[in-house]
Amino acid sequence: MNQTINKFAEHFAVYLLLLSASFIIVYSYGYTMFDDGWRHLAMAFHKEEMVSWGNVFMHSLYGEYDPWFMWHELLGFIGSFTGQNSVHVAVNTVVYFLLSLWFFLILSEYSSLKKTLIILLAIGLPQFFGRYFFLRPDLLSGLFLLYAVLIRSRVILALVSAVYSPFYYLFWFYLGILGFAKFVLKEYKELLVLIVAGVAGVVFHLSYDSNGYLDIVNNVLNNEKLLQGYSVIESKSSFIPDFVKSRFGSGTILLFLMGLSVVIFYLFKPKERVLGYIILFSPVMLSQDRFFHLLQPLIYVYAIILLCGLFEYKGELISKVVEQIKQKSYFGDLGTKGLYITLFISVTLLFSLKFIMNKKEYDSLEKEFHEAAFFKNGKFKNKKIFIVSNMGTFFFLGLYNNPSARYVPSCSLGWVDYDQRLKDIYFKIMCNSKELKVEEFMEFVNFNGFDFIVVKAGKEPILFSDELFRQEYELQERINGNLIFKKSDENI
Repeated sequence: MNQTINKFAEHFAVYLLLLSASFIIVYSYGYTMFDDGWRHLAMAFHKEEMVSWGNVFMHSLYGEYDPWFMWHELLGFIGSFTGQNSVHVAVNTVVYFLLSLWFFLILSEYSSLKKTLIILLAIGLPQFFGRYFFLRPDLLSGLFLLYAVLIRSRVILALVSAVYSPFYYLFWFYLGILGFAKFVLKEYKELLVLIVAGVAGVVFHLSYDSNGYLDIVNNVLNNEKLLQGYSVIESKSSFIPDFVKSRFGSGTILLFLMGLSVVIFYLFKPKERVLGYIILFSPVMLSQDRFFHLLQPLIYVYAIILLCGLFEYKGELISKVVEQIKQKSYFGDLGTKGLYITLFISVTLLFSLKFIMNKKEYDSLEKEFHEAAFFKNGKFKNKKIFIVSNMGTFFFLGLYNNPSARYVPSCSLGWVDYDQRLKDIYFKIMCNSKELKVEEFMEFVNFNGFDFIVVKAGKEPILFSDELFRQEYELQERINGNLIFKKSDENI
């Protein structure tokens, strides 16, 4: 009985330490949302002003349906306790803690490291996976797949799948990824659980808005056709050239990689569970960078497991290397304890350096947050605004600060309803094409009837000149290097 209580107390102390460290790190970071997180916050707290994504994004394929409605409800619920300005701290603290806990659990099970070093790794490693702190709902998909590697109970798998499915409209894709792995692993009962959870999830989303959900899924499945060869950074692959994806299509490449992963899996028959899942998840990891970033923690864990195995190997080569280290050390024979302390200090320094680098990057984000505050000015309220920038932080900060306005571009690059000529011009503008002509730009501007054109600092050398807006738009002011063009009064 006492042993059970002591074990519970030990685990509780570790979890409390991980949670406390998560809060301290996240709170120190401040803002961590580099893109869509800002628009999700806007919809969570200003739905009455925004009405719908179809209303916010001019000429987009979004309608009245909000595919992230459950995520926005969750953010709003958390915000009712923390306040709008602190939601990101609360959410990111939980996410950081769940990542820390995952590292602690998986390293405790699959590595031979001492518990103190495992705790240190669990606290520091989440810093390397910034995508989890963008406040985007797909972070739930990453956590779902990571924890699925650990879950052995079908009941828990069913519960986790049931909780996850309502919060992300593309849940079926991630359940499919896991289902593929379970099929190859011959865990058919777990596969059945995922199928049932998937059916239940589809029923849930269809019951909320069947037409809206089916339209969104249709656009997702036809995303490559809508993009017409263009792509956003996260949809690219660091491993597969763009011309290969354009030539064969993402779907064909994904199916090929799935087949290849099955061959590799049965050829090598990996004994380590982590390696097995890496092989079976590799098709999606290789196909798009967004999936690679979400599942990258598995690679880090397996690298640590390999290093543990290397240092435990008692072969002649390793022994000689260790002996050389001892002989060349200024401290003489450090011994096992000394080497462990050295390793602990080295890892601590590495994590400290990563924290400093991240903090510097997030500080620049906070600076951009304050620089974009001019969108709150009343003159922008309920106006049509064209933000000429990449689809990143600046654009979504504009929406966050002024949720009443209507914007171009859409949050999904190819999801627009322009005719082919205007769509070609639109892509030229968004991709900073050198082939874009002034006349084409003005044709696009006039069609949309923008009240304001906001050119992000650094974008103006590409196209913008006094001649461009001499007749129809006038340069009203410069704010933090951003150009604010207003439609001339005689053209209103």
